[in-house]
This record gives sequence, structure tokens and C-alpha cells, in this order.
Amino acid sequence: DEPSNCEIGGTVESFSPVDRVEIIVNGEVVKTIDPQPQTQTADGAYRFSIQENISIDDGSAWVAVRCYQPRAEGRYFYSHTAPVHFRDPNSPLRPRLKEVRYFLKRVNDELSRNQNLLTPDELGEFKQAQAIYEKLLPQAR
Repeated sequence: DEPSNCEIGGTVESFSPVDRVEIIVNGEVVKTIDPQPQTQTADGAYRFSIQENISIDDGSAWVAVRCYQPRAEGRYFYSHTAPVHFRDPNSPLRPRLKEVRYFLKRVNDELSRNQNLLTPDELGEFKQAQAIYEKLLPQAR
């Protein structure tokens, strides 16, 4: 399979300078952009444009862009686009093994912790989630 090319372009506008822009593919940052130079508009907003190309190697994928704006005390505001989905019927998007294991552990911990506190119906919801995550394990990457 050849990788797909994805062109990402747009304009970011903010009331204070943006520190960095990240391009995210399937939850992983694949590129960090230094947003320089930023020009100021007549109303005082900061603006810059991005034009990037990335390749998608895994068939199906989702892509999003996230911007960070520094605030006081080392904190950040951020904005995040909605994902754009690329679907390859021959290569469906697969869950990440690390995430499936994490959620399975959380469900198992909650089942143990609540065994004597919840009703059978309530425990059944956790057991449903447990079964879903166990079923995802073999297909996770």
C-alpha cells in the first residue's frame, strides 16, 4: 500500500499570539509548526496561515489540527478542529493496543472496587464494557 497524501491548509486567528500548531493523525502528533510570522489585523487579532502536506501510511485515518496559546502561570488555551476522516475499506482504522489495555484495566479495577457496592445490573454494564475491550485486544495495533 502506498501512503496517501493529505494537504492541510488554513488560517489561524487569535486575540493573542499562538505558540504552536500541531497536526494530529489518529491521536498522534505527526508535525509541530512554529507559527511565525504572525501579523496583526486592524482589530488587533493575530493571524497566520498554514499550508502543509503529510502522508497517511495506515490506510484509514483521522486528521485534526490543534493550536496552543500560552496563558499566565505556564497554562495554555488550545483549540482543536473536528477530525477529517479518510476511509480505506481494505484497511479499517484499528484501536491502539496501549489504549485498549488502559481502558480494560480501568474497567477491571472498577469491577473489583464495586463488586459489593453495585447492583447486578450496574455491574453488568461494566462487564459489557469489559467484553468489548477484550474483543478489541486481538485487532489492536
